[in-house]
Amino acid sequence: MVSKKQLRKKMLKKRNDLTLGEVEEKSRRIKKNLFTLEEFASAGKVAFYASFNNEVATYEMINDSLPNKKVALPKVEPARKALEMHYITSLDNLKNGVYGISEPIKGNKANLEEIDVIIVPGIAFDLDCNRLGYGKGYYDKLLQNFKGVKIGLAYEFQLVEKIPTKKFDIPLDFIITDERVRQKIRLKFFSFNDE
Repeated sequence: MVSKKQLRKKMLKKRNDLTLGEVEEKSRRIKKNLFTLEEFASAGKVAFYASFNNEVATYEMINDSLPNKKVALPKVEPARKALEMHYITSLDNLKNGVYGISEPIKGNKANLEEIDVIIVPGIAFDLDCNRLGYGKGYYDKLLQNFKGVKIGLAYEFQLVEKIPTKKFDIPLDFIITDERVRQKIRLKFFSFNDE
């Protein structure tokens, strides 16, 4: 099995090679798949990430969600190595933050328990809805206590058969690509008795 480091390098190269037109076209298809997903469509409070470096583009998704949903975005807290979610009312509420990623200037801090859906970035995802991030652990830490629906956005080429995982890695509920929606299969165990 390929290592996380090798997979990260390979996927970042592929992603960086995308043209702006390819990013826009694929992101438009991903947006359509996301917006027609019942779990997202019915959500009142959603958390997005602010896209950068050829990630699946989220600004149009954020903008189109603002009229009918409460939208939160992450703000990096470097001292705690943690993410805090803050509600925004407009894309004008963002500024350049840590790592060069846009984040909320200020605003109402979002309580993680009240968010219905969180949209998560990643470098690669697998068929079991595991995620390979940037290696800093910010989202793994955030998702440990998150009870809502976890959705990863990816270009189809970012979906691989298997990613090496550790016990602290949190699988997502859905991976949405420009070609499909992959849902985490939950195994249910039934007990048969004569009572």
